[in-house]
Amino acid sequence: MNSFFRCRYWLTQVILVVIGAIAIACLIAAAPIVAQDNLNRVTIFLDGRPLFEVAPAGSLTAQQRADYVSDTLKHIIEKAPPTIDVEIAGTDNLPVIKVNGNHLLSVTSNDTLTGRSPKEQARFWQTLVQNAMERAFLERTQDYIVQAVFLSVGCGLWGLISSWGVGSLWDHQIKWLFHKKLTKSTHRYRRQPALRAEIAGGTLILLFRVTILVFTLIYTSNLFPQTRQLSRQLNDTFVQSLTWEIIWVGDKPYSVLGLLSLIGLFAALILLAKAVKKVLRSRILSLTNLSRPAQETIALITHYAILFIGVIVLLQLWGIDFSSLAVFVGVLGVGIGLGIQGIAKECVSGLVLIFERPIQVGDFVNVGELMGTVENIGIRSTEILTMDQVSIIIPNSRFLEAEVVNWTHNNPVSRLKLPVGVAYGSDPIKVRSALIEAASQHREI
Repeated sequence: MNSFFRCRYWLTQVILVVIGAIAIACLIAAAPIVAQDNLNRVTIFLDGRPLFEVAPAGSLTAQQRADYVSDTLKHIIEKAPPTIDVEIAGTDNLPVIKVNGNHLLSVTSNDTLTGRSPKEQARFWQTLVQNAMERAFLERTQDYIVQAVFLSVGCGLWGLISSWGVGSLWDHQIKWLFHKKLTKSTHRYRRQPALRAEIAGGTLILLFRVTILVFTLIYTSNLFPQTRQLSRQLNDTFVQSLTWEIIWVGDKPYSVLGLLSLIGLFAALILLAKAVKKVLRSRILSLTNLSRPAQETIALITHYAILFIGVIVLLQLWGIDFSSLAVFVGVLGVGIGLGIQGIAKECVSGLVLIFERPIQVGDFVNVGELMGTVENIGIRSTEILTMDQVSIIIPNSRFLEAEVVNWTHNNPVSRLKLPVGVAYGSDPIKVRSALIEAASQHREI
């Protein structure tokens, strides 16, 4: 049992870490393009590898200069000269980089970094171009191509074997913990945590196997210049699609990456509110003399207060003007009045139950033909656990519109009539004595 819950806990933590890592990776991948837009610079690539960034110069834009340098380098590589000679000509204030006598780039003051002169910047770029060209010719030799083919085949086999090994480990070593838990659980509500944990574990394993295959494909594509260029183009297209501002809220545009970041912050806010509710209920309120219903009410109010304040703060920090949402709020109000009035009715009833407290968590109630203990009071529905250990979800409006018998309202002691069936001809005195004896042996009676 303990090993099962430890496994479930670590699976949850790993899933959260993976989701956070993916979000951070998206932000990191988009950072270079965002930085280029802010600095008005464009990166020059050779065979899919970045060389350096250039700025606008005169009437030429940074993109035009970068395209010219890339085309010139590709044209020289296609000629396959026996040697590569990268030299610097021109003046100290406007040095010119040449490759085998071909004009490549004029280094201006806009291209230099802080503390460097154009001449120093040109010498630095000269070394980069020289090394990049030599590496480009090396990767087109027959010996390198044969070595890269063997590496790609070996890497592909490693990826397939690793993916198969992880799947086999899950199927034969880990999954049995969940099946063992499921076979021991006789009630449906006890099987649900095991089922959720098994689904989460299977999803995590699938994600891990896909990650192995993706990294294998990325490593293999980086071994060859042609596939590396294609991989770079696909990556740039993907990142640019995330950073394009195509979503408008009012007069302000937002990108897909920005929207995903906002969704991630909302998810983190929900997790924070749940964590605060759990700590407040188990570590702080449990030390007070408050009753369990009062503790639940305080924890629930704190939970929704954090969510409400957090949403307002996030939207304000994100720069969303609430006045631009006036039309949306108006349409939403009409929708509530027409289409989702049932949900709104249940939510209002939930607020009444939380603040007025006609029923509380732990109360033993009777609603119509249903009888059980109140386990949770939500904003839309209330969960009741019957004597047969069956969880029943009841809309909150039923507690306000129908008659509710609260056996423990203002008094935790309850008296119930339990019909006991006995065989015909049984001695009533002996039956009564047996029942009293059985009740007296129970420690809570």
